[in-house]
Amino acid sequence: GQNVISGALEPLKRAMEMCDLAGARRVVRLPITIASHSPLMAKASEGMSRLLQKLPLKDPQPPIVGNTGAQLIEKSGDVQTELRDQLLMGVLWQKSVEMMRDRGADLFIEVGPGNVLTRVIRRIDYEVNSLSISDEYEGMLGERFNLVEAAAL
Repeated sequence: GQNVISGALEPLKRAMEMCDLAGARRVVRLPITIASHSPLMAKASEGMSRLLQKLPLKDPQPPIVGNTGAQLIEKSGDVQTELRDQLLMGVLWQKSVEMMRDRGADLFIEVGPGNVLTRVIRRIDYEVNSLSISDEYEGMLGERFNLVEAAAL
């Protein structure tokens, strides 16, 4: 499995050293500049909450899977809560993927930079189809929109 920790830099460095000393197979500092999924994101979470309250969200159809608790979300208010809380809390990515797979999902598309989530999905279950459509690849813009449109059908 894979575990990710987040927080202030100095405590993270100490935690990485402790993981090494404890025999972790691999310890990697991710190349990001924010403390994703941690209480250090409280100010951003408050801003996200204010923004989401202004949006006319509808109940998702079909329901979506929330990553903070690997649970189905069927109400728009719960979508707002999930998006706000994702900034502050850890996510249960493996359980979320397993729930979607168990409910019949057979194609996972990662849209955005990189392919980390695609690789993690393949480790969770190599039988499901997963692909990454990244902005990092020149000429992919048109193909990305075609795939997203096809997935929406």
